[in-house]
Amino acid sequence: MLPNAAKYTKEQQAKIVANIEEYATQTAKAQVSGYEPYSWIRTVEERGATDEERYAYITAKTLISLAKGTKDANGKTISGSKKVAAINSLKQAGYNDAMAKELYKLFG
Repeated sequence: MLPNAAKYTKEQQAKIVANIEEYATQTAKAQVSGYEPYSWIRTVEERGATDEERYAYITAKTLISLAKGTKDANGKTISGSKKVAAINSLKQAGYNDAMAKELYKLFG
């Protein structure tokens, strides 16, 4: 069902599917009414993405949202560690360094 789904954990796959469904629902509502979709959906729409690019954007948004930062001894997230984890997650999924950083700017 998902291209390259083997690269992702079951949690990531489920969240990607949920975000695809959310994207479809919100864009459909926006087309027939004055509904304003979430900002990440507007970002994808504004880029005039093809279906393949939409999938890549939604996947990237998902991986970024699931990334977890490193905690310090007090249980607080160390500044910048979530960004590092998100970019590493994108690179592990096959995005190059420049693209991973650009996607983080869009969706991080």
